[in-house]
Formats: sequence, structure tokens, C-alpha cells
Amino acid sequence: MKETFSDETLKDVFSKLETLESEIQNPQSEIRSPVHVVYGGAHLFKAATPQKLGAIALESLNVFAPDFAEFARAIWLRGADTLPHFAEFTEKLEKELEENPGKINAENHREF
Repeated sequence: MKETFSDETLKDVFSKLETLESEIQNPQSEIRSPVHVVYGGAHLFKAATPQKLGAIALESLNVFAPDFAEFARAIWLRGADTLPHFAEFTEKLEKELEENPGKINAENHREF
């Protein structure tokens, strides 16, 4: 059975999709907030557990995303494929960003 949707229904759906897209892009949204789940019994939780988990997370970043370019590629940020792949070029770009972020942004800003 083939079903079609009225223009009004489609407009409503597209409107909801646009709203959800803007909510996803706005990290301050009350609709979308990060949630972290740690599995294990409550009897295993100690005062040092958050610090221990934080240290593990930082070590994971050091191993799998040691610089901003690798991090951007790891989380599939739009435009990450244009970032340098070699450490010396990444370090040079990072230094330039620290010294003059406005210049780098103006030279490399792209509309996606």
C-alpha cells in the first residue's frame, strides 16, 4: 500500500527536523545534555573514581588524538579532512593559531 503525506504534514515534519538540528548544534540546549554512564555496583564507587576515570579519558586522548587535527578527524568534524596529517605541520598551524587566531580564521574560514 502506497501512502502519501499532505503538504501540511511534511511542513510539520521538516519544521521539527530543523528544530532538532539546531538543538543538536547548540550544546547549551536543555533537550540535549551529556550523560555519562559508569557500569559497576555502587559498592565499587569510591571518592577517587571520578579522578581515575578522568585520568583514563586523558590517556585515551593522548593515545588516540594527541593533537587538534587528530581529534577533529576522530570525531568526524566537518572540514577535518583538510587539516594536516604530519606532526610538524600540525604544530606549525597550532603555533600560528596561538599567535594570530584572527588571521588563520580569515584565511581558512569556509562555509559548509
